[in-house]
Amino acid sequence: MKKLSNLNKLQNSFQEMNNKYKNDFELIHKTFEDIGITEYCFIGGASLAVYNYMRSTTDADVLISEKDKMKLKDPPIGYIRDISDGRGRRFKIPGLKFSYVEAIYEGEILSRNSLEFPNPIKVRTKINGVWIINLLDLISTKLQSGMYGIGREQDISDVRKLILNNSLSINFASKLRTDLDLKYREIFNSLKDIDDINIRSAW
Repeated sequence: MKKLSNLNKLQNSFQEMNNKYKNDFELIHKTFEDIGITEYCFIGGASLAVYNYMRSTTDADVLISEKDKMKLKDPPIGYIRDISDGRGRRFKIPGLKFSYVEAIYEGEILSRNSLEFPNPIKVRTKINGVWIINLLDLISTKLQSGMYGIGREQDISDVRKLILNNSLSINFASKLRTDLDLKYREIFNSLKDIDDINIRSAW
């Protein structure tokens, strides 16, 4: 009964994501397409809902390739507006429910001991017609941010929820680099709702 209840919650969460974010995802995709940005993917809080974890977020984080970066420097009037004093960081799009779009660019460093943000083409997957960071790289990014960023405890909490809501096994850790592997195992072993995890030999 408990597992059925959890499944229903996940289904409701995913439906809520569809209702809340679908139009925004499509609008951002259409806007990027119109100004020639093709190498991108959604990361951060908005992407969590695609992986069965819904939490409140006010912005849409988008990873953009080095090739497409300059296309946001002087976008056509009416499509997208820079609200970060010309720094190319935050943008408003007419009709968007998100407060703004936050741009993260290929080659930037997340935090100390972190890898550079990769080309989005290498880490993205298409889900329901939307380019989203794949689950492995999402968890890797969250772990790096939570371990080495300042005031980023929410990212570790996000990893806990992703493990539970996607029935990830401890073997998933082996796909990560060594320091992230160890942190993933620590998080996995600390979960109190261990009975809710569908233990599998591989993911």
